[in-house]
Amino acid sequence: MPRLATQSNVFRVHLIAQSLRSKRSDSGFEVSGELRGLALLRREIPFGNRGEDLPDYLSAGSEKRHLGTFARWQIGVFNAF
Repeated sequence: MPRLATQSNVFRVHLIAQSLRSKRSDSGFEVSGELRGLALLRREIPFGNRGEDLPDYLSAGSEKRHLGTFARWQIGVFNAF
């Protein structure tokens, strides 16, 4: 089986999410809630009978879909702080 390499398959994402509420007396918004956290995302490209078969990129007549369309994403760890 040929090897398949990508640049990176694990990503660390730092996030800040805020919910906004409109002010009653003034035009504008105020922050009504906030979540800060860290998530580890993992990208997986399935092979063989675990998922859709990958095309043979070396043959001239094969379908040339971008490899990213075969990827599955998983959230490995989520920590709120």
